Amino acid sequence: MADADPMIETRRLVALALTAAGALPFLAAAILTLLFDGSYQGWIAEEIATLYGAVILSFLGGVRWGAGLARGPVEALPFSVLPSLAGFFSLFMDVRSALIVLTGAFALQMIWDAVSGSVLPEWFIRLRLAITIVVILCLAITLYGTY
Repeated sequence: MADADPMIETRRLVALALTAAGALPFLAAAILTLLFDGSYQGWIAEEIATLYGAVILSFLGGVRWGAGLARGPVEALPFSVLPSLAGFFSLFMDVRSALIVLTGAFALQMIWDAVSGSVLPEWFIRLRLAITIVVILCLAITLYGTY
């Protein structure tokens, strides 16, 4: 790693830190849902998971949009709005349905990122895989807390 570009390494570290910070609302919602099962606080945690999940899913679509504009095939651009649409429509569902849709959408987004080749850097794909696993687990725990 001695030959690594310091700017790339800095970019990776900043992305890692921001990604970890971005996972905190998902983690908090999962924990709070379990702690306050069936209470008003539990309901608020479930709503936070749903709202935040929709926002982050839209953000991931924006990442794809930007990557597509920069160097991806133009045919992929229409697909980059699908995460935003999935997140938006999940906001009109009951919490359980929304959490299921968001969980599936995060999984599909990760698969798309993984198979899209050189559009996104390899280190970013590894980071996305790790955080997507965390997000899906948190959403599943939150969903479990709704039953």
